[in-house]
Amino acid sequence: MSRSVHELEAAALRLTAAERADLAQRLFASVEDEQPPLSEAAVEQAWFDEAERRYDSYLAGEAKSVPAAEALARIRARLGVC
Repeated sequence: MSRSVHELEAAALRLTAAERADLAQRLFASVEDEQPPLSEAAVEQAWFDEAERRYDSYLAGEAKSVPAAEALARIRARLGVC
């Protein structure tokens, strides 16, 4: 990254959470506008490919499984939701 990008990042991190969220949304939209939208079929294929990649990783022993109840409990704890 260039020095100016590091300076922008440092300045952005000094913003409030709401300001950072607004900035992130605007930046994401600016990138999204430059890329042609994917077709529904392309999105579906991308999700299928990702699911297949994850399953293959699990079968190869590269990914650790976690029971659904434990995973949901972890998520709720992170979000502070009972």
